[in-house]
Amino acid sequence: MSVAPTSTDTVAAVTADEPFGALARVAPVGIVQSDADGRAVFVNERWCTLTGIAAGRALGTDWLDLVHPADRARIERDMTAQGQPEIAFEARLRPATGPEVRVQGSVVALRRSGRPAGTLATFTPVAASTVSASTVSASTGAAPPPDVTTQFVATVSHELRTPLTSILSFLELIRAEADGLGPEGLHFLDIIQRNANRLLRLVGDLLLLSRIESGTSPRELVPVSLPELAADAVRNAAPAAAGYGVTLVAEAADGPDLPGDHLGLTQMLENLIANAVKFSHPGDTVLVRATWADGEWRIDVADQGIGIPPDEMDRLFQRFVRASNARTSGRPGTGLGLSVVKAIVELHGGQVTVESALEQGTTFSIFLPVPVARPA
Repeated sequence: MSVAPTSTDTVAAVTADEPFGALARVAPVGIVQSDADGRAVFVNERWCTLTGIAAGRALGTDWLDLVHPADRARIERDMTAQGQPEIAFEARLRPATGPEVRVQGSVVALRRSGRPAGTLATFTPVAASTVSASTVSASTGAAPPPDVTTQFVATVSHELRTPLTSILSFLELIRAEADGLGPEGLHFLDIIQRNANRLLRLVGDLLLLSRIESGTSPRELVPVSLPELAADAVRNAAPAAAGYGVTLVAEAADGPDLPGDHLGLTQMLENLIANAVKFSHPGDTVLVRATWADGEWRIDVADQGIGIPPDEMDRLFQRFVRASNARTSGRPGTGLGLSVVKAIVELHGGQVTVESALEQGTTFSIFLPVPVARPA
């Protein structure tokens, strides 16, 4: 099985004899390069660890054979869709030994001399469950102190942000000197940049949550026009939404400015809009509406997408929790976005609610009170 090629040579073929091979061997993710018939011609050590299959046995096999049957059909459908040089998915692997492994994966189409040359697939294992405050320490039998956990997350997030920022900075330098790179090389740079940005957003979310929990989150309160905020958020998200075939619409009423953290409120809206787009169907519309009544602003982000199972609604705002249909549909995500939304809303003295129906859509509603100005 191979990804449907596009009309141009977007990605060059790579082999284990090139620098790619050395990089792939030490990469922390599973990597499989397949030929045009879907047979593995290169696997790295991490893939062998994930699947319990030695490299010699893995070569010549189809990695799809190790995917849970319930997930395989969806991946094959996406891989054969026209105009998809790269796809992302979430699936369950069935190793030769041991339990199933849930992974987030991506597949890139390879071409050589204008012809399909196979695929390059990567696999990142994801946690099967969320670590909660009640998690018991194996050594002491007690839950880890929240302040220690928060400090650890903050430290790791900070240390990750620095190298990721360097990667993105050097990518821009490479682009500035990219006269010798063809379409294939530029496309590889696009892939690196997209995934580095994704990791940077994840690190940012973790760092923000840890700061909020520790009470050290800096907030610069300024007058914020929520109608303008909603319009800007929709304008900025429109190009990405169009790539999914989704239309964004903004509606806003007049009302007073809200004393708030402009960056935090922007992130709150961006997270909700990105979620709405991701879980919509091509041709759907996402509505972002801001209304003012009874001393508070209400912001609704409503989609027409896959909806949320009723028995999972009360867990949505927990860290690393994703709805079961979001996982099985193959839409990638970390389960942090809504935790960040809730934290930012509560910092502003507000609340967030959700209404949803399967295959009919979801509406997240934010309620933000505006403090009454007291006479001097």
